[in-house]
Amino acid sequence: MFKKEIIEFFKRHNLYDEEMFNYIVANCDEVDYYDKDVNFMISCNPKVNRYTKKIEGFNLIIPYCFDELSTLAAVHEIAHAIYWYKKMGTKYNELEVELFPMIVERLYFEEHRTPALEKYEEFLDGTIDSTSAERYRFALENRDDLLEKDISDFKSLDRTIRIRSFLWKLQNR
Repeated sequence: MFKKEIIEFFKRHNLYDEEMFNYIVANCDEVDYYDKDVNFMISCNPKVNRYTKKIEGFNLIIPYCFDELSTLAAVHEIAHAIYWYKKMGTKYNELEVELFPMIVERLYFEEHRTPALEKYEEFLDGTIDSTSAERYRFALENRDDLLEKDISDFKSLDRTIRIRSFLWKLQNR
C-alpha cells in the first residue's frame, strides 16, 4: 500500500515496526489528493473513548502517492497514525496532536527538498497565525527546536511534548 520510499524513510528514522505498520495498513484507506470531492477526507483521526477519553485506535485516510506533494501529505498522516498507535491507552490531549507529525513532515521535507516542496512548506507554515487552532500554533512554535531530538525515542520525545504542552497552557491562559 505505501510506496517503498515512504517505508524506507520511516525505517531510516527508526520509526518502522512491522506489527505497527500492519495495524496502520489495516486501518488505512487511500483517496485522490487532487480530487476536490474527496481530498478533504485526508486525515488520521483518533478513536477516543467518550467515557475514559483514552485513545483506542484511529482511522487513516491518505492520498495515493504519485508525486511529491501527495507523498508529503501521506507521510504527515502516517506520522499521525504512528503517534496514535504509540499513544493508544493514554488520554487524548488535543494540543499535542500536530507536533509529532509536523516534525516528521519537516524531516521528510529536508531529505527530499525540491522547489515545489519548498513552496508548499512555506505555504503551510504561512497559513498558521494567531487565528489558527492552538494545536497548530503550538506545533509550529516547537517543531524546529524538537527536530534536534531523537524522534525514534518516542517516550522521551513524548515526555518533552507533554511538558511543553503543560507550559504552553500555563502561558496562554
